[in-house]
Amino acid sequence: MKVEDTAANADGCLCPQCPTYDKCMGDADEVLYCARGKSTCKPDAKSCLCGGCPVWAVNSLSGYYYCIEGAAE
Repeated sequence: MKVEDTAANADGCLCPQCPTYDKCMGDADEVLYCARGKSTCKPDAKSCLCGGCPVWAVNSLSGYYYCIEGAAE
């Protein structure tokens, strides 16, 4: 399912709390990868919080690592 790029979804996003989220991603103020697509940085997959994210649940997503793989379709 395609996730809407809205302020409400950005506010509910867990990306900044994720172990994979690094300084480069924070400096770029990136969030909501499931809607906006993969990071402009080069993150290392450490672990993923997508399964516990309210945006992920509301949108019935099944994928992970959107910051690396790209937006949900």
